[in-house]
Amino acid sequence: MLTAQSVRERLYIMVFQTDTVTGRRFDKILLLIILASLFGFNAARAALAYSRQGEKPWVTLLAIALALLLQPLFKLLPVAGLTALFVAACWLMHLGNHLTCRLQDRASHRIQG
Repeated sequence: MLTAQSVRERLYIMVFQTDTVTGRRFDKILLLIILASLFGFNAARAALAYSRQGEKPWVTLLAIALALLLQPLFKLLPVAGLTALFVAACWLMHLGNHLTCRLQDRASHRIQG
């Protein structure tokens, strides 16, 4: 019968002592699970980041679309994209907002001046 102590010891060995076959297998499976989950949640992260737009629900939809559209581009890179998709989508959203504000300022200065 397995006691709580023996289960903890076996888990400790499996997780922290990777010189065992079981430990290496555990590490590989854990990395695959992390990578799979991070790629799937970037659009959800973008939706959460831009969900408080109130009268502009299209902003949230645009953030989701950007995260989804960036995913195939990041798969072409030789490194894992992880949350870089979410970060890139947010930076593009901020850049778009900044450029829109500048264009509106220029238009208002032309009208006034």
